[in-house]
Amino acid sequence: MVVTVRPASLVILLASILVGGCRIPVGVAGRPGLRPRCSDGICVEAVAFSSNRSTVGVWIEAPPATRLINAHLLADAEAPCQGHMPVEWVTIDQETRRKGPVDISGAHGLVFGFPINSWWAHSGYWREMFVDVQLDVAGRARCLRTRLTNAAGKEAVGL
Repeated sequence: MVVTVRPASLVILLASILVGGCRIPVGVAGRPGLRPRCSDGICVEAVAFSSNRSTVGVWIEAPPATRLINAHLLADAEAPCQGHMPVEWVTIDQETRRKGPVDISGAHGLVFGFPINSWWAHSGYWREMFVDVQLDVAGRARCLRTRLTNAAGKEAVGL
């Protein structure tokens, strides 16, 4: 028996395989002040990220004596500030730092650089994703969680 495959059928088959295995990236690109998350005098807001990039941009407003300790990209219910994807570098107001802690008292734009496979390592395209910012505020440890995507990983929420 000979099976004849028409080119149009082959294209449709291949397209359906690719669409089922690929996701359209989700993300936000905004300006500070639209959706801040504030707690005990500190406000953090995700202002720029995309699920196909390894960076997350945030705006932070913090009281005096606030130091950035670390940041983590996390999926679902991982413990706050203890995820397995810690930040590799951070740019604070356009100055890149590879080591911390670093003072971030006041208002600053931060860009966190995570490992290149951050979203895939977490299956982030199909899960709820967060960025946690680990701080020391006047000697007191703080962890602020900001939601990046909803539970299906389909919508960028930035809160």
